[in-house]
This record gives sequence, structure tokens and C-alpha cells, in this order.
Amino acid sequence: MWFVSNCYSGSNAKRRLKLADDMIKNGLKLDRYGKCFKDTHFTGDKLDFHRFIQTYKFYLAFENSLHCRDYITEKFFVNGLTVGTVPVVYGALRKDYEAIAPPHSFIHVEDFNTTKELVDYLNYLDKNQTAYAEYFAWRDKNPHAAYQCWDYTGFCALCRSLYGIATNDKRPFWEIYGEKGERYNVSTAAVLHQQSIRSIHEWWHVNESKDCMNDV
Repeated sequence: MWFVSNCYSGSNAKRRLKLADDMIKNGLKLDRYGKCFKDTHFTGDKLDFHRFIQTYKFYLAFENSLHCRDYITEKFFVNGLTVGTVPVVYGALRKDYEAIAPPHSFIHVEDFNTTKELVDYLNYLDKNQTAYAEYFAWRDKNPHAAYQCWDYTGFCALCRSLYGIATNDKRPFWEIYGEKGERYNVSTAAVLHQQSIRSIHEWWHVNESKDCMNDV
């Protein structure tokens, strides 16, 4: 399934609509929702929406922008991995997804030479439960680890970094630094996760296109 309401804004907006049309023409049964399509009746809250997505095997995590470094949104993290579908991704480069995703957890559009090859593969997975289940093998290696991508590795991880707490330290804050932070030592803050950027100008203005700057 695919849910999208941004039909025109972004370097990938029109391109992804055309790709979805081509996928349907090549034999994919695709349910589409959102303002870009006639099926705009879904008005449930986020929990109901995510339960709705769970009824599908695949979610098209097609981003607004194409090849913008590290631009990977909730379409992949929440609507795909967290909800429990297999995300079919189109936006960032494969190496960007591989840097943050569990192994063999997504299908990248650009791995296929033609749209028909992609559709044939999705239809194959739909009929082959064993092959489809391989995209969830990463969960079996640690059955207690839900993929906490949104809050934990986002704002929570930033907070832990600023306070000098390793992001893989699962203890709550109060257990480390006390109920009121009385054991917090400011001299240790951010020591564990310091990172230097040599040139902000190069990062934003040289390596990224105007489309990426406008849409990200």
C-alpha cells in the first residue's frame, strides 16, 4: 500500500507518482491513499492508521526528494519497520539506508533494472512466504528488541549524547544520574559522542543539490 498527499513539491514527488503508475501497469496490485488519489476516506488516528498498514505486506516508502543525503523519514522508519511491513524504498541512496537499517529489512527500487523486474520480485515475495519472512529475520535475532527508530534514536539519543550517556545504555536517566540529576557531572557531558564537521558550507552547499536544500 501507499499513502501520499504531497503530489508536486520535491524533486521526487512527480517521479514517484509515475513510478507507482508504472508498477501498477506492470502487474502490481497497489492500494493508494491520500490527497493525491481518490481514496482519501481514511480519517483514523495514528494508531488506527498504523494498524491499517499492518494489514499489508509492503509499504511504499517513497520520499519527497531524490538522492538527498541521509534524508529518510517516518515513511521508512514508522510506516515500514516499526509498524511491521517491508518498506519498498525510493529516495536516499542504498548506502544511506544500510547505514541505519537492520540488515535485509527493506527493498530498494534502484536495485532493479526495470520496473517490471521490481514488480515481479514483489509478486514473487507475496506468493513465497519463506522468502518474504527473510525480511524479518533481523527481528528473530533479538526478539525483545522492537525497532525503536523514532523517539529513541532521535530526540532521546540526542539528549543522551549531550549528557554523556551512551545511546546503547538502556538504563533510565534517573538510574544513571539520580532522581534529580544529583550525580550528573558536567565535565563528562558529550564526551562519548563528540563529532566534528570540517565544513558546514561544503556539507550544505557543495554536496547537496538545490532540490535537497529546498525540500529537506
